[in-house]
Amino acid sequence: YKKLFGIDSQFRDSGLINNDVVLADSRLLDSLQERFQIAMVTGRGIAPARYSLGGLLDKFDLENSFFLEDHPRELAKPNPEPLLRSMRGMGSHRCLYVGDSMEDLLMARSPELEGRADFCGITGPDGDHAKSEMFRQKGAQT
Repeated sequence: YKKLFGIDSQFRDSGLINNDVVLADSRLLDSLQERFQIAMVTGRGIAPARYSLGGLLDKFDLENSFFLEDHPRELAKPNPEPLLRSMRGMGSHRCLYVGDSMEDLLMARSPELEGRADFCGITGPDGDHAKSEMFRQKGAQT
């Protein structure tokens, strides 16, 4: 908090960011890098992403990643423009977008990305049946 805002937090408990469960590991990201270019389009800023992912963040193409908290609000999900910019920057015509929210699904399914983006919904290590059902009801493949 102090790094981002220059003042001490008024909260005494640790932040919810400390509860993040990171599903990716170095082995998975190395395997993906061998076959694909990987970038990130996230609603977080780069500082919180770095806090949660640590050195794993460097496995992504950061030049073509978008940390939406650091950009104007009009680029927020489900606006497909950040994903389109990421794809253009990497010279990609098609992508697999991995996300965990309805905004992620809507972004990947936007008319601007029709036929160019597939969506993979994730629910976390314990599975979230309500979220899985939501993705299914909206036509995501399971």
